[in-house]
Amino acid sequence: MVRADTKDYFEAVVLKEKLAVLIERIEAVFGSQKLPLGTEFPAQIQTAIENLGGIRGNQSLYVFNCENSFNIIMLWPWGDGKRVTLKMSKQ
Repeated sequence: MVRADTKDYFEAVVLKEKLAVLIERIEAVFGSQKLPLGTEFPAQIQTAIENLGGIRGNQSLYVFNCENSFNIIMLWPWGDGKRVTLKMSKQ
């Protein structure tokens, strides 16, 4: 289910059973750059993460630097164990 789809932001809910394929596709395009909690970011990236809702222990965060911008991908598992929210943002 797509929640938002604009030039610089995409958000959707996917079934957890599809998560492995989704991560494989993300990493095929951007590389394997999943970041651990507590990673220090420049202020601009940290602000963008907070504006997207922040990141918590059971969530995944990818940050990819491009020429004049950066991309953030967040995966937020739902409490029901069946769904995951995908957030993608270009800053």
